[in-house]
Parts: sequence; C-alpha cells; structure tokens
Amino acid sequence: MDLASSGILSGLLMILGGMSVFLQGTGRLPVSKNSEKQATWLMNIGPIFKVGGPIMVIAGLLKLFLSF
Repeated sequence: MDLASSGILSGLLMILGGMSVFLQGTGRLPVSKNSEKQATWLMNIGPIFKVGGPIMVIAGLLKLFLSF
C-alpha cells in the first residue's frame, strides 16, 4: 500500500501541521525571536490559529481514518 496515494501521509501531515499551528497560536512555539513582534503577532493572528489548528487536526484524523 502506497502511503502517498492512500491519504495516510496526507492525513499525518495535516495532523502535524495542525498541532504546529495550534502551538504557534498559543505562544508555546515561538514565531519570532523578537518578543515585541511575538506579542503583536499573538494578539492579531493567535486567535485564528487557536481555532484553525484543532480544525486541521480533526480534518487530518478524518482523512486518515477514511483512507482505510
């Protein structure tokens, strides 16, 4: 079974990407080394990433489970 054609690899990448996006949105994974830019980014884009990350994880899980 080929990983790329079956959707397994795509689902796993969506899950990892969603986790990364969520961690960036919560500030646990820094986006910038400059603390002032980091704080501004978290105020502006953080809430979008906090919502989008779990949606990506759920979509990745759905894609992963539907590929079997």
